[in-house]
Amino acid sequence: MAKEEVQLQFSATTRTADLWKSISSAIMTIVDEAHFEATSEGLQFRSMDPSHIALIDISCPAVAFEKYECPSQVKFGFRVDDFAKVIKRAGTSDSVELGLQDSMLNIKTSGGYTRSYKLRLIESSSGSSTPLPKLEFGSRLVMAPAILDRILSDIEVVSDKITIETTEDKKVICSTRGDSGEATVTLDDKSGIENLNEISVTKPSKATYSSEFMSKMVKAVGASSEKVTAEFTSKMPLKLIFALPNAVKIEFFMAPRVED
Repeated sequence: MAKEEVQLQFSATTRTADLWKSISSAIMTIVDEAHFEATSEGLQFRSMDPSHIALIDISCPAVAFEKYECPSQVKFGFRVDDFAKVIKRAGTSDSVELGLQDSMLNIKTSGGYTRSYKLRLIESSSGSSTPLPKLEFGSRLVMAPAILDRILSDIEVVSDKITIETTEDKKVICSTRGDSGEATVTLDDKSGIENLNEISVTKPSKATYSSEFMSKMVKAVGASSEKVTAEFTSKMPLKLIFALPNAVKIEFFMAPRVED
């Protein structure tokens, strides 16, 4: 057993499966394969969907894990649906240990009893990762994910796109138009909405995005995050930031829709 531990290229242990469930759910919203980069400082994932509409950046510092070891930089990849199926087998109080050995990802869950799995790795790109867009934002909204989820659900009754507009008096207008009609959701910092933490407007902004993409991400990660920060400016990409426990951060960028 000791010999096997020496050969591990990377290992990480969490007290529960919650982190891995959130990460796999987030990645599955845009791609089928996950390619990670592990260093002594932590675990990193970044990828863009095939249509180049959305980009996800996930940062898990070493302190986010109960135990973490990575002697040297290593890149590895696997099919996300295979990983998600394994992680779903973990109980709510089961610890999860990941270990990288040769061409396999070892996954062990321990709680009521121990489960051990080995997933075959897929070839991981050795090239540079997709750079993050450099953006300046005119508007910033901070709220509980449940609020954003409700707004998107209200909008999707009519259409799969959402136009977000902010005004100088810190009003937020979410609207859409479809074949069946129109919908508008309005809120401001005087609405008294619980867990609507912040509306900041340095420059009034207006842009249209895919509510379907946004909704998938909120549902995938929202339950694990106390708040979501949305930043955008007119006709530019939207940035959603989900702050998870233990300094884990999931950032989601989405290109605006071009409206006629």
